[in-house]
Amino acid sequence: MSYSFVWTDSFSEDIRRLDPAIKNRLLRKLSGVQRNPLTFDRFKGRSNRFKVRIGNFRLVYDVDIPAASVCLILFRKRGDVYRNIYQPSRLFSHSSTPMTRHGAPSASLILSGRI
Repeated sequence: MSYSFVWTDSFSEDIRRLDPAIKNRLLRKLSGVQRNPLTFDRFKGRSNRFKVRIGNFRLVYDVDIPAASVCLILFRKRGDVYRNIYQPSRLFSHSSTPMTRHGAPSASLILSGRI
């Protein structure tokens, strides 16, 4: 089963500033997350929140199994993730549309900057 991606404005802002080499590494991990998001490490005390290590960065996402979707929350350096992840008011931007839904083949679209 292939999961679709949903992402926060914070995630979108995080990836816009990335070096192309890091974007390529993230793209490879996103394809694995899209195929089976439940195989990665869970956050303690959070049944549907997962984290993936990519160098000094961490990808944080939630999984909605019934909807077959993955919400990409953050992609930041390790220290920033663990400092901010438990404070939702600092986690999400306050726009009128906090999330954008895209179909399953959107990993490369996300990283291309056309989001």
